Amino acid sequence: MKKIFAIIIFAFYSLNSASGKDFELSELLEIAEKNSENIKSAEFLAESQKNFADQQKYWKNPEIEYKNITGGNNFSISQTIPFYRKLENRFAVENAEYMALEAEKNYTNLWVKSEVFRLIYQYQITKTRIELAKKRLKRLELVNKYLQNLVLTSPTKKAQWFITKDRIRLVNRELLIFQNDLVQLWNAVNIFLNLDFEPNNIRLNWLTNKNYLGKKFYKESAWQNNLDLIKQKNLINKSKFALEYAKIEQMPDVKISGFNENNQGNSSNNKGVGIALSVPILNRNQQQILGANAHLKSMQASLNFQQNQLNKAIDNNINHYETLLKINDDFTLNNLDKIVQRLELANDDFKKGLLDFITYIELDSQEYQIIDATINNQLELAKSYSDLMLKIGNFLEPKNK
Repeated sequence: MKKIFAIIIFAFYSLNSASGKDFELSELLEIAEKNSENIKSAEFLAESQKNFADQQKYWKNPEIEYKNITGGNNFSISQTIPFYRKLENRFAVENAEYMALEAEKNYTNLWVKSEVFRLIYQYQITKTRIELAKKRLKRLELVNKYLQNLVLTSPTKKAQWFITKDRIRLVNRELLIFQNDLVQLWNAVNIFLNLDFEPNNIRLNWLTNKNYLGKKFYKESAWQNNLDLIKQKNLINKSKFALEYAKIEQMPDVKISGFNENNQGNSSNNKGVGIALSVPILNRNQQQILGANAHLKSMQASLNFQQNQLNKAIDNNINHYETLLKINDDFTLNNLDKIVQRLELANDDFKKGLLDFITYIELDSQEYQIIDATINNQLELAKSYSDLMLKIGNFLEPKNK
C-alpha cells in the first residue's frame, strides 16, 4: 500500500513538474522540427523521389525463352544494353527532381520554425498584455473604492465615478479577450510542437538593434540561400537533363541474344549469337526535343522573374524591419515597468489630492497608448523577422550581441 501511495505521489509530482517547465526558444524550435507532421511528410516525399531516381540506374532484366516443340527444343537468352548515357540522363532527370524536393523539404522546415517563432513571440507578448491589464484593473479598482468612500453629491464626483467604472469594464473586456487569445495562440503553436502541457515560461530575446545582423548580411544570404531560388535552379537542371535525354531517347538500345536450337529429327544442334537494334528513321523524337527546349526556356524565365522579385522583396523586408527597429528605440519593452510605476505614483498623488482626476485619467489613457504602441511594434518586428528568415533560406535565432 505504501508503494502504491509513493507511486501516485511521484506521478503527481512529475505531472506538475512537467506542466511548469521552462523552455528556451531554441528548445521549442528543435521540438517543432522533430515533431511537426508536415516536415515529416516533406521528408518522406523527398526520400521517395530519391528511390525513384536511383531506380533509373538499373538495366532491364535479361529475357529467357524456352520452346519445346515437336522434333526438338529451342532455348535463347537476350540482354538489352542501353544506348550511351541514356540511363545516366534518366537518372539525372529524376535526381534533379529529388534535389528540388529537398529544397522544398528544407523550406517546409524553415517555414515551420518561422511560424513557431512568430507565434511564440505573439504568445509571450499576450502574456505581457494580460499581466499589464491585471495591474491596470487593480489600480483602477483602488481608485473606484476611493471614489465610493466619498460622498457622491456633486456632479463632478459622480462623473468621475462613472468614468472609472466604465474604464474598469473596458479593461475587463480587454483582459477576457487577451486570455482567449492566449488559449488560441497556444493551440496554434502546439499544432507544430505536439506537447502535452503548456510551458510555464519561455525564455527569449526581444528583437532590438542588439540582434540585428545588417542589411548586407541579409541580402547576401538571401541571394545565396533562398530556397525558392534553389528549388527553381534544380528544376532548370531537370529541364536541361530532360532535353539531353530527349535527344538520345530514340537512339537504339542494343539487344544481344544467344540461342541454342536442338532438332532431334536430324540430330542437329545450332548455336549462335544475334544482335537487334531499332533504326531511328520514322521517329527521331523531334517534337519531344522542341517541347523540352521550350520548357527549359520557361524555367529560366521563371528564375529570372523570381530573382527580380526577391531583390525587391528583400529590400522591402529589410527597410520595414529597420524602420520598426528605429521605432523600437523610443518604444522599448524595457520601459513598460517604468510606465506602470508612474501610474502607481499617479494613483497615490490622486488620492492625496495632489493630482486632479482629469489629469489622472488622461495619463492612464496616454500611458496605455504608449504600451499598446510598444507591444504592437514588437509584434510587427517578430512578423517581419519571420518573413526575413524565409527569404534568407536559414532560420537564425536572435542573439543579443
